[in-house]
Amino acid sequence: MKKESKIKDRPNKYVLKYGKSITEIAEIFGTSNSTVTEWDKDVDKSNWLKKRLKELKGDF
Repeated sequence: MKKESKIKDRPNKYVLKYGKSITEIAEIFGTSNSTVTEWDKDVDKSNWLKKRLKELKGDF
């Protein structure tokens, strides 16, 4: 049996900050992971992203 690393069990910063993985966020907005990373670096875009994901939460 393969032993899993505990690090893999930890949520990444996107899951902690937005409640979704970077791949899930990129799929929702139809963009790439690198675009989501750039949005996360910009305060205004990061706030917009949080707000938009909160609004969309009920739509999934």
